[in-house]
Amino acid sequence: MDKLAATFIKELRLLFRDRAGLLLLFVMPAALVVVITLVQANVMKPMADTGIRILMADQDGGDIGRRLADGFTRSGGFQVDQAFEGKSPGTDACRAAVAAGAYQFCIVVRLFRHC
Repeated sequence: MDKLAATFIKELRLLFRDRAGLLLLFVMPAALVVVITLVQANVMKPMADTGIRILMADQDGGDIGRRLADGFTRSGGFQVDQAFEGKSPGTDACRAAVAAGAYQFCIVVRLFRHC
């Protein structure tokens, strides 16, 4: 136990002699917190202004697609488009629009048939 205490005291003395090391020990974590906070704020700001853009292909044309689009729109954080380049998009057009970066993601509501 005496060896552990002696080692601990020795390391503290070395640390207090090294002013630059002591400064970095406390400044670097604080700087990291500030940088990460700024990055997070800048990432969320554009999405809060315009909302996340969603392309929706409603192949069913029924109540499910309408409710889904209304729910996303009413939440306030999303902008739902049901037309791409002037027409109702298919699955391939949705994938191409997302791959091109025009939309963050797409929702395809398939045709439901009642048996």
